[in-house]
Amino acid sequence: MAVIARRDAMRLGAALAAAFAARKARAEDKVLVIGMSLPLTGELSRQALVVRAGAQFAVDEANAKGGVGGYMLRLVAYDDGSPTTGQYDPALSATNARRMLTDPATIAAVGPVNSGSAKAMCPILSQGSMALISGSATNPDLNDRKFWSAYHP
Repeated sequence: MAVIARRDAMRLGAALAAAFAARKARAEDKVLVIGMSLPLTGELSRQALVVRAGAQFAVDEANAKGGVGGYMLRLVAYDDGSPTTGQYDPALSATNARRMLTDPATIAAVGPVNSGSAKAMCPILSQGSMALISGSATNPDLNDRKFWSAYHP
């Protein structure tokens, strides 16, 4: 499995944004959205806020240079933290993935922080042909060919 730096992952996300701009973005808005699903509620909220701040820094940096392919980027973070358990909730992650797919301006997803959330999001985003980039979802099953049909249908 190839390992790339988070900054490189964000650059890759920006490149994907440009590639998918014609397919999903509303041309009159000239804004592309990158969705994030993070546990903003609960015990992992501090870690999630750091991840969101890093992604926002990369988006701000790209926008300061005029955006990507003539489009400005906007980050939208969805909470997948459960107020009941204080942990991330894969069911909320799946709901967030569906939300991303229903927004025509959302062209890619960054995150999630947890492999369990990634396992819930991958099949949904894959069926919607949306890229998912995570620097911390490290469960090897996510990229193992024997589980490909489960996570990349």
